Amino acid sequence: VNCAGTSSSAEFVDTSSDEFVRLYAANVLTAVHATKATLPLMRPRGGGRICIISSQAGQTGIWGFSAYSASKFALRGFAEVLQMENKPYNIYVSVNFPPDTDTPGFEHENLTKPELTRLLSETSGLFKPDQVADAVLRGITRATFQSSVGIDGFMLSNLTAGMSPFNNLWEVTLQVLFASLFRFISLFYVADFDSRVKAYHVKQQQQQQQR
Repeated sequence: VNCAGTSSSAEFVDTSSDEFVRLYAANVLTAVHATKATLPLMRPRGGGRICIISSQAGQTGIWGFSAYSASKFALRGFAEVLQMENKPYNIYVSVNFPPDTDTPGFEHENLTKPELTRLLSETSGLFKPDQVADAVLRGITRATFQSSVGIDGFMLSNLTAGMSPFNNLWEVTLQVLFASLFRFISLFYVADFDSRVKAYHVKQQQQQQQR
């Protein structure tokens, strides 16, 4: 289970290139190194499970998460390649996309999180670690490629399935059945996010003019 990682948030123009490097190293390369160490042991055994913890910010970009989202999106691509290469060895990959989770790391992240990032991120709710852990375990035991938490997570996983692998028919049946409906619903989310970003931008301009 590749779950090491960290987060930071700031508008892209205020995010240094070094921060991109730092988050990529913490969120992506940790999974690369751990998998490099364990995969050669799984193949001779004739099977295994690899779980990668991404984020809902690895399914949709959120204002202020340019570095974080980029690293979490990368994990999705990594997981897809791993699954294609290792399915013949009976090794199945599951990538989980948890929303905000009530952990000490999340509390620390919120200390410096911009107001707009926090408001947009809160739309999916705050989940307990046990809830996320249960979803991760289900994804591993059922060999579902995409594992999600909550209603928004379920919708995003079906919306972003694309050309992703599928390991059971139930998983792909849900994706086909709900694709159009969830895309329609997502338009309201996108419109709401755009509206919030515009209002925040206007507010920032007004504050600058008053100084």
